[in-house]
Amino acid sequence: MGENKVNIKKICSLYVSEWHLVTMILPYIVKNKKEKIITILEEDLTKYMNTLLDSINIKEEDKKRVRDIRWKKSKLNMEIINENIIVMVNGSAEFIEKTNAKLEILAKNNKNKTIKVINCFEVPEGKNIQGILSNYTTVLNTSGERDVNEVFDVVNN
Repeated sequence: MGENKVNIKKICSLYVSEWHLVTMILPYIVKNKKEKIITILEEDLTKYMNTLLDSINIKEEDKKRVRDIRWKKSKLNMEIINENIIVMVNGSAEFIEKTNAKLEILAKNNKNKTIKVINCFEVPEGKNIQGILSNYTTVLNTSGERDVNEVFDVVNN
């Protein structure tokens, strides 16, 4: 009998403001048309995303798809995952940690599905990001998914 496999891939994304966050993730969202994207947000990002979409020139179908993503403050709905998904988690480190723990439980109950989790951390200027980066091998920035070591000088202990 085949083994049921849970696949969670965690990606880190760092930003300095809500504007930076939505500007950085928009190209990634537009590019990923095959996977469903859901958000789990501690704060509402609707006004930032809508303002950005109103001010750029991309296909209307892409704008509609991005607007259809829930950008309001939300918590994880522990429903069964029926497809491979990308989950964008944004909030405080505590919010992200608690949400990831729930996602791991959810993944155990939904075998043979792939969950890609993009954990978005706000990092004020001058803050040491080493602690965050040490928990990830992949980072998302404006150029897409990259190996952490390609983007940052990281010293792993």
